Amino acid sequence: MTGPAADDLTAPLLDPGFYAGDPFPLYARFRAEAPLVRNESLGFWVASRHADVVTVSRDPETFCSGRGIMVFEIGNEYATPPTMMHTDPPAHTRYRNLVQPGFRPTFVRSLEDGVRARTRALVDGIEAGTPVDMVSEAVWFRDYAAYCGTGTTAKGGLFAVVAQLGARRAVVQQQIGKWPQAAPAEPVCKPAQWQREPMRVTLQATGGEALTFDVVGAASLIEEGDSADSADGP
Repeated sequence: MTGPAADDLTAPLLDPGFYAGDPFPLYARFRAEAPLVRNESLGFWVASRHADVVTVSRDPETFCSGRGIMVFEIGNEYATPPTMMHTDPPAHTRYRNLVQPGFRPTFVRSLEDGVRARTRALVDGIEAGTPVDMVSEAVWFRDYAAYCGTGTTAKGGLFAVVAQLGARRAVVQQQIGKWPQAAPAEPVCKPAQWQREPMRVTLQATGGEALTFDVVGAASLIEEGDSADSADGP
């Protein structure tokens, strides 16, 4: 299917809010009415049947990941892949072999007790019946995600966090406020603001002071920047 009707059918896929609801009725409609449909306005195809999806996933020469893996990336050109998901074999195979041991069932099970303990400590500190925004919206940029949220220790606290996704670790974890709070703001933090050049991110608890962190060099060296210097969105 192509043309205006196809554009109308695929339009919800461009709305981030669509995925927060129930997308499956539309997916079923794709499979029934238009298993292969093209959005002419933005120039992308939607393959919805299993056989077609498998074919696409196994043909990186025709269907590459290096020019984007999300609909909002359509038309992008990357000098270097922003994440391992933006790579194709053989590079993707090498990256996958490096990280795969961290996802073994035995390794994941070894994290269970710690995750449960942290979760209990966090939930036990919340007054029953009180609605709480535990973590702000995570804002992604290249290989990083930035957000603020509550601490999981007995001392609590509200923390600014910048995580390097490829390394699976936090490169910034700095307390920016107290937690729990008698009357927490809604939301508890403002969305993080990323700036491209120089690469930096600003985080701010609602009603608190803004903190800006610079990403220095190709590695994940984070330095606290000038909080008075506002950051632009990506």
